Amino acid sequence: LKNRDDAQAIVDALEEAIYWVDKVKEERKPRYPWPPFTTSTLQQAASRTLGFSPPLAMRLAQQLYEGISLGEEGTV
Repeated sequence: LKNRDDAQAIVDALEEAIYWVDKVKEERKPRYPWPPFTTSTLQQAASRTLGFSPPLAMRLAQQLYEGISLGEEGTV
C-alpha cells in the first residue's frame, strides 16, 4: 500500500464483502480449576490484583478463617 487512499479502498471493499462460515468444529475441552493458594501465592495475587500489602492480605485471610460475627445471626 502506497498511500492512505489505497488502504481505504481495501477497507471499504472488505466492509462491503459477504462472509460465511465454512466449517464449525465443536469439541469439549476439560476445564480444570486453579490450584488452591499457598501463603505466598495468596500474598502475590492480593498485591498484584488488589494492591494489598502482604500483612494486610494475611490479616484479611485470618479474619475469613476465624469467621465474622453477625451478632444474633451467628458467625459466618
